[in-house]
Formats: sequence, structure tokens, C-alpha cells
Amino acid sequence: MSLRSIPATFKNMLVIFVFSLGGLYALAEEKPAKAPEALTLEISKDVSLKQVKIPAGKFMMGVPKDAPNRLKSDEDEHEVTIAKEFWMGATEVTQAQYETIMGDNPVVSKPPPPNRTQVVDPQCPVVRVNLNEAKEFCKKLSAKSGKTVRLPTEEEWEYAARAGGDGLNGAKLADQEWFMDNSESKQRQVGTKPPNVWGLYDMLGNVGEWTTSAKGAWIRSGSWAAKAEMCRPTRRGPHGALHNDTWSGFRVVVEAK
Repeated sequence: MSLRSIPATFKNMLVIFVFSLGGLYALAEEKPAKAPEALTLEISKDVSLKQVKIPAGKFMMGVPKDAPNRLKSDEDEHEVTIAKEFWMGATEVTQAQYETIMGDNPVVSKPPPPNRTQVVDPQCPVVRVNLNEAKEFCKKLSAKSGKTVRLPTEEEWEYAARAGGDGLNGAKLADQEWFMDNSESKQRQVGTKPPNVWGLYDMLGNVGEWTTSAKGAWIRSGSWAAKAEMCRPTRRGPHGALHNDTWSGFRVVVEAK
């Protein structure tokens, strides 16, 4: 039987059926997004620290000199090569993780400054941690895990925060990050907003994060207390090693072998 001899009604049904099969075939062929490769450091029976693998690559770090709303602390735009992959904390270090390693929760032991809120919650980021304390946490976790644990460099942090773009990949800031407009003026539990495309949570908000560089220590990103324009991968503020505040914490890096 030729197609020409089939009644019009059946022809339409046949076209719809063939189109549907094609659509079903395409859906069957479509592969789900690949989950980030993960590494888990067991800190205790009940507490662990998840890391995700960040690939090697190149990116443009900093801000163009003629960019609107450029800040004095912004670094001039330049190309950076991340020569080796590394593992980065999927979340900021929590109060539970910090206390398990260090035996102290500074959110409890250090009273809040006037008119500031400190949330005591094991799943909230640890804050009130200075640079030396963050480095000591890394040293003790290295000894416990048998791996090289350290703070991220500025270059590694911005590369991971950008995640191949602006860090948001088309998402609205309020849907992905905690900042002044949606935080209710307090730090929030880690991992409660969607991650960036590389599997990292709260990279542009919730709390700022300690990093190291040849030019000193810098706290990167926005926070629960920051305006929207401060929640970007290039945001940086210089601080001394003893500085601590209610809107800054840290996340760690594990060196890949």
C-alpha cells in the first residue's frame, strides 16, 4: 500500500506517531547532567566534609579597568592558568566541622559585637575565625585525614566561584545565594540554596571566605549582610591575620595527587 492511498485522517495519525517516536528516541538518547566528582573526608563518626573536584583550566581574573561600578579593591583583569585540578569544599566549613577538629566553636566562645547576630547552629558556617585559626584547622585536618588540606588561593577561589562564567549561569542571585535581601540579617545553614554548575554551594553569599595570595590574605565574596552588587566572584577585601567578624568564614581545598 502506498502512502498516497492512505486516507488523510490516517496520514495525520501516522505523522504524529512517527514524530512521537522520534521525540521519545531523542529523550532516551539525552544524557543527564554529570554529577560533580566528590571526595569525602571523615572527621568523626557523625561529621564529614565533602569536597568536589575542580578541573584545571584558564580564566580571566579580576575586573576590566573601564568596568562600571569598579571598586578600589578590584584587581585588574588578567589571564590566570590553573595548572592542576584540585578538590574544594562543597560548602563553607560548618560549626560542627570546626568544633570537631578544633574543640571550640567561636560562634559560642566569642561574644557578638554590638548590634550583630551570631547564629549557633551546627549546620551554619563557622564565623569569627581569623586567618591563623583557619590555617590551624587545615593543619589539624591534614594530620587527621592524611591529605594536604589548606585554604584556597585567591586565584583558585575566583576560578571556582566563576565556574566557567559569572558564577550564576543564568540563575537569579536570590535563587542561588543568601545576601542582604533574603537572609533575614543572619547567616544560614550551608547548602540550602542550589550550587553553582561545578557543585559548590554559597560561593557568592552566606559568608565571606578567607583566601591566601602572594599579596596577603583576602576575604572573598559577598555575605548574608552584603548588598547584591557585592555578591560576585571578583569581590575581595584585604584583612590582617587576626581579623574576624560575623559575616566571614572559610572553605578548604584538598590538593589532588
